[in-house]
Amino acid sequence: MTAPLPQTLNLPMADFWRLTLLLGAVGLAQGSLLPHAGLALEQAGLGSGTIGLILASHALGLILALPLTAPALARLGARATLMGASGSAGLLVLLASQPLTPPALTLALVLSGIALGLVFNLVEAWVNSLLPDASRGRWLAIHCTVYTLCQLAGPLLLDALGHAVGLGLAALGLGLTTGLVPRQGAPLEEDPEGSPEPWHHWLREAPAILWGTGLFALFDALILGILPLYLIQQGQPVSLALGAASLVLAGDCALEWVMGWLADRLGRLPVQLGCGAGLLGCALALPASLGTPFASPLLFLMGGAAGGIYVLAVMSAGQRYNGARLVRITALQGAVWGLAGCLGPALTGLLMDLGPRWALPGMLAGGSLLLLLTLALETARAGNAVSSPPTLP
Repeated sequence: MTAPLPQTLNLPMADFWRLTLLLGAVGLAQGSLLPHAGLALEQAGLGSGTIGLILASHALGLILALPLTAPALARLGARATLMGASGSAGLLVLLASQPLTPPALTLALVLSGIALGLVFNLVEAWVNSLLPDASRGRWLAIHCTVYTLCQLAGPLLLDALGHAVGLGLAALGLGLTTGLVPRQGAPLEEDPEGSPEPWHHWLREAPAILWGTGLFALFDALILGILPLYLIQQGQPVSLALGAASLVLAGDCALEWVMGWLADRLGRLPVQLGCGAGLLGCALALPASLGTPFASPLLFLMGGAAGGIYVLAVMSAGQRYNGARLVRITALQGAVWGLAGCLGPALTGLLMDLGPRWALPGMLAGGSLLLLLTLALETARAGNAVSSPPTLP
């Protein structure tokens, strides 16, 4: 049974659930907005290449939220920033439900990416600051699973209720959740001594945290956008191709909590290494599994390994950082998410023209190897720091 979430930093457990619902509203908005925008652009007669570039503008907004997060937090505070960004995002989603020209829709996607990116960055940092190390993995897994489920509900809303109603409900969700922002001050607003570190400092200090986030963003984008096309090109039935993404995301939702529980019991690093090795193995085995009974369980396990990678990257950030530094690493995670989600599908699409059988598995396998390498580097650096003798005056 899940251990109860203790009251840490004088903040009640209810704050965790409020912030989790706020992140769920972000997932619902993204899950509704992007499919709607793609279809609207297609109906406007634009080609697939142009549509892909315009949809990538939302990821650009997530990247642009990086330099805005710390100044907004310092000037307005966490609560006012979250309320303003969430309300603005709701209005932008509502605007996108109206007939717009492609340039206007592109602008709405960029601005909504910035607003939702601000919400995402601050919610992730705030939730992480609430959780004790003893149960951090399990509660972060619940938090991330809510986001994934709400993201999946977005396309279902569009299909069941129509685009105008579906986007209206997503916008309403963002508006209503502004009232859920906790009234207590977030433990994120103290300024560290000295000036903020440049971005390349974090590449050296926390490569596994950043690439763990980037790898999951790459995985998420490839599974939703490229996997069905890949399976059809490999001669698989259309029914399998269309259901494969749902199967992978089901594994993500079902196994994230398991990975968090294991990390709480066994330690984060061995589980993180296991998830990276598991995704590597699944990616390499994917081509041979197609057309066999092993394909479905492999896709399910692949989703669980990838989901675990992201949960444990967020967990690592919360274990190592607090206050303003936690906000900075979280905002940089959001920017890496946007960058990987933007460039990954485009690069994979180009590689599929050169080697269609191994393009998608090769991208995931290469990303997994890079994660294992960054984990090894961080572990070696931490070991050297512990073993180094103190400097005598």
